[in-house]
Amino acid sequence: MNIEELKFDENGLIPAVVQDVQSREVLTVAYMNEESIRLTLEKGETVFYSRSRSELWHKGAT
Repeated sequence: MNIEELKFDENGLIPAVVQDVQSREVLTVAYMNEESIRLTLEKGETVFYSRSRSELWHKGAT
């Protein structure tokens, strides 16, 4: 994945959709910024950006 090719909005965010691989059911729709995408790729665990708290949100940690 080339992060530089993604089109972030004016707040530096991009919508992210998590789907079940078999049923294709949408499980989560959230936002990510460049840092959360990099951390997701490094950790192999999903990290989102919380717009309400203005901070990273490690899915499953809270």
